[in-house]
Amino acid sequence: MCRPFYLPREFTCVVVIAVYVHPDAKASIAMKELSSAINKLQTVHPDGVVIVAGDFNHCNLRSVLPKFQQNVSCFTRTLDHVHIHIQVCTRTSVAEAYRVTPLPHLGQSDHLLLFLLPEYSPVIRCVKPTIRTVKQQFSHTDWSEFASQAMTDSFTNINTYTNAVLDLINSCVDRMTRLKNIRVFPNQKPGMNQEVRLLLKACNTAFRSGDWGAYSVTRADLRRGICKAKHAYKQQIEEHFNSADPRRMWQGIQAITDRKHNTCIQFCLTPQQAQTLLRSVVKTAHQIIGIELPTLENIFKKHCLQRARGIIKDPSHPNHGLFTLLPLGRRYRCLRARTNRLKNSFFPVAVTALNS
Repeated sequence: MCRPFYLPREFTCVVVIAVYVHPDAKASIAMKELSSAINKLQTVHPDGVVIVAGDFNHCNLRSVLPKFQQNVSCFTRTLDHVHIHIQVCTRTSVAEAYRVTPLPHLGQSDHLLLFLLPEYSPVIRCVKPTIRTVKQQFSHTDWSEFASQAMTDSFTNINTYTNAVLDLINSCVDRMTRLKNIRVFPNQKPGMNQEVRLLLKACNTAFRSGDWGAYSVTRADLRRGICKAKHAYKQQIEEHFNSADPRRMWQGIQAITDRKHNTCIQFCLTPQQAQTLLRSVVKTAHQIIGIELPTLENIFKKHCLQRARGIIKDPSHPNHGLFTLLPLGRRYRCLRARTNRLKNSFFPVAVTALNS
């Protein structure tokens, strides 16, 4: 593991793993051990770059780590006396990280040299910074004055206190608020604040000046400032779960999982494309955990039957009359549907599932 001085801010470190799988080794056991070691490193360094290089022989790293991208696709060794080409695989956790160019042999050996030219573009070059406008107000308001004015016989009149505060807020919203534009960079860490930016600027200045004593001091201050900012951000996230507000708890979960609102998936995909996307998610989950998962059709049928039986047992449900038994009392009367949209809706499909 290494941490170069010049490294894109979205990455915290670079983890390089050298692998050699013996030709007689069992592929499943070898890939299980390798994936376990890589997963541990990714848990410790979630924002780091992982580079896996080596000779995998008959093993395929994509079977256990499908998100890793292969960069070296050319042959790296030639054995002329048996006419065998051997390929060394290099995979990274970042897509299109390098462009590989094969070079001549290394001396008298049968190994080829490879020239890996970085092709990764930092996020700050690909995505423009966004401008966020915030309002600054009431930063120097002494709220204790309103409480003292509302005191009556050593008790605070809550109505007087509330009216005074609301009158001040309503009068200041349009007249005394200040708008401030803040630039938010795409590679900015969530715990980044003004104090860390100043410490980082001082550290870079000391590095360029060549004063290694000052650089050592500023680097230690920067490390302490980053730890302090991370702790403050951790407390800010934990406050979402200390209240009984479900909305704040959901916001905390979104911040932890880094969930992005993707409106394209919600509104731009057809039902067939959405089903294909969900099937790929189920397939990827099956490859990761190694357990057979139920299909989407079985999950839908199970929940559809549960909801339909619940409606049948509840006579007060407004749609209870849609489930009527035939005279024999074994099957339910099918619902007529002239359009495919109505035919594929819940109630016709539920009646068909109950009769099957």
